[in-house]
Amino acid sequence: MNSRALLVSTLIGGFTMAVLSNIPMVNLANCLFCFWLWAGGILAVYLYRRFSKSPEPLSLKEDLMIGLVSGVFGAVFATLLALMYQSASQEAIMRFLNEYPQFSGQLHNLLDIYRSPSNFTSFVLFTNLFFYPLFGLIGGMIGGALFKKPAVS
Repeated sequence: MNSRALLVSTLIGGFTMAVLSNIPMVNLANCLFCFWLWAGGILAVYLYRRFSKSPEPLSLKEDLMIGLVSGVFGAVFATLLALMYQSASQEAIMRFLNEYPQFSGQLHNLLDIYRSPSNFTSFVLFTNLFFYPLFGLIGGMIGGALFKKPAVS
């Protein structure tokens, strides 16, 4: 595998996953089986094939690895984004609790997570490191099936 093409394509795929999964309203597409997560894996496979310019088609193992690595990068980027808007999220939860006090019992644990930076970071990183690579793998597999022939220009 071309390591430069792998790095660039997975960074772009992971960044795309993270950003589109965190933009309000755009992130609603994740309700469709984590759409942006596997779309980032598909994009990473497509970009790898374009950047590597290899005449040989990729194996399923290589497609899965590209999706997995883009998912790991996506998890790290998404965690950094979540840390940047942690206080805004906490304020939104507080406003919601003030408006709908009947939900305070269910959201109390979530609010405790948001109050502690170390708990928040651990929780977000753990969940992101589970879901992003998992759906990145699926995206890599789909991308491999979609782009069977090498994209040589």
